[in-house]
Amino acid sequence: MKEKHLLIVGVNFKNNMIYQKKILALVPARGGSKGIKLKNLKKINNLSLIAHTSNFIDKCKFFDEKILSTDHKKIITEGKKFNFSIIKRSQKLSKDFVSDYDVLRDTLNKKSTFDYVVLLQPTSPIRKVSHIKSALKIVIKKNFHSSWSVSKLDKKFHPLKILEIKKKIFKTNTK
Repeated sequence: MKEKHLLIVGVNFKNNMIYQKKILALVPARGGSKGIKLKNLKKINNLSLIAHTSNFIDKCKFFDEKILSTDHKKIITEGKKFNFSIIKRSQKLSKDFVSDYDVLRDTLNKKSTFDYVVLLQPTSPIRKVSHIKSALKIVIKKNFHSSWSVSKLDKKFHPLKILEIKKKIFKTNTK
């Protein structure tokens, strides 16, 4: 099996390909959030978070396919409105503590004709095309296996979800 690359976000924009690579946009959107029911369908400026993510993917013009991974009928219906290919998640992949990695692996097992995957979470709708494109170019040019966006934040946030930079290397706060 050909090695796949991951970047930690149905139309082929041949003229806008990045280094002639096939790039897949993956949107994980499970329906069973405990905090906010169907949070991926919540609206900002009359558009659901799924719609905002779809519009962003379309604006990028370098994605060859956009896939929505979900377990919920309403999210599937919303995804189809925006021409997502749908991967129906199993119950096992729809539980509270399933990682994005497990969802990525499930997608990799079902889709094999791409070079890179960009995972775009609908609950993080503030993003720039230039940032994704720049990261993809670096990952491809330097032959990295993955990339992950990080932001500076206050230490009051959950200590196991914080990375620290020590000697130019990212480290988790786990002991």
